[in-house]
Amino acid sequence: MLASDLANPEFTSPSNPDALLHVEFYMHAALDANKSATEGRRIYAESRPYVRIMRPGDNTSIIETPVRDDHKARWPQRWLAFQMAEGMIEGALEVPGWRIEEWPVVDPGQVHELKYLRFSTVEQIAGASDAQIQRLGMGGIGLREQARQALKDKYRSDSRSELETRDREIAELKAQVSEITAALKLKDTPSAEPPSQPPPQSQPYQRHLSPEQIAKMLQARRERQERRQRLKALRKAKKEELARADKVGA
Repeated sequence: MLASDLANPEFTSPSNPDALLHVEFYMHAALDANKSATEGRRIYAESRPYVRIMRPGDNTSIIETPVRDDHKARWPQRWLAFQMAEGMIEGALEVPGWRIEEWPVVDPGQVHELKYLRFSTVEQIAGASDAQIQRLGMGGIGLREQARQALKDKYRSDSRSELETRDREIAELKAQVSEITAALKLKDTPSAEPPSQPPPQSQPYQRHLSPEQIAKMLQARRERQERRQRLKALRKAKKEELARADKVGA
């Protein structure tokens, strides 16, 4: 079966009957009857793609309806041309990579041609096969080489920027650590000169101790308490020894 037969089930002629129709894709904001009746004024829905289908010269055959998938399949070239004109290539935004619009090597005309051939990123051009690149014409191979070199330069530049950013962050962290260490040393070092005048009575002088100094003070207090307990135990043992000696002498 020929391809034209798929759209010609009645086999009335050897040509595709869809090719004889006038088909026009366009953007249209339809009137929302329900919201308009509720608000008491004209309210339009969001603009969306519509298709106008008619037999040339027959105004009674006009069909205007929102675009469906079967419309896209019946007239793929016209649908693609409409997408190109509206800048709404399907799936282009989901393709990750370096957008060809951001590549300074290509001009707007080349961008339009590349998008028509479904090239959306520089990575797609750089990785295109010989068969794909032939569709770009005589300059296709050169454009592919430019894309590959541009990607190498871009990745090298990005890597250099990442390393510089990392080195800068490390240097900032080292500077912060040095400042904190210097501040702690300054707190631990006693002042060589006493204060020129005592603090006011209403605001008694308070010494700010570092965590290390507080720990040393607590350790010294514990050691004093342990010495007192040992002395107390020795005195008690001495008294008991003297008491036993008195009993033996008696």
